Amino acid sequence: MSISPRVNWLKAMTALLLGAAFSYASAQSEEWFIGDQSIKLEKCTTGFCRIFCPKEGVCLARLYSENPLKSEVGSGGRNPSSGVCSRRSGQISILKDRTGNEMPMCRFRDDSMVNLDGLWIW
Repeated sequence: MSISPRVNWLKAMTALLLGAAFSYASAQSEEWFIGDQSIKLEKCTTGFCRIFCPKEGVCLARLYSENPLKSEVGSGGRNPSSGVCSRRSGQISILKDRTGNEMPMCRFRDDSMVNLDGLWIW
C-alpha cells in the first residue's frame, strides 16, 4: 500500500508549520522593558495575550482581558485595539525586548498592562 503524494505533502506542510510555530514561540522574549525598567509578563488566563500586574489583588489588565469588549472595526481608520484601550481609559505604551522588538500594550491607571490583542473581540 503506497501513500499518495498528497498525503506526503500534507504531512510535510504540517511538520513545517509546527516547526515554525515552535521556533517563533521559543524566539519570543519573556523579558520586556519600558526604558530601563524590566517588565515581567504573565500569560492571560484566556487567549494568547500577555499581562503585567505590578501588585497583588485587583489588576485592571487581568479584569479587562477576561472581559473583552466588542471592537469598533471601521471606526475612521483607527486600530480596533487602540480604540478599545481608549474606551477602557487606558493609554498605549510600547515595550521593547533586548533585540529591539516592540510590543504595544494598553496601560491602565493601576499601572497594569495587557497587550492590545487581549482587549477586544470581533
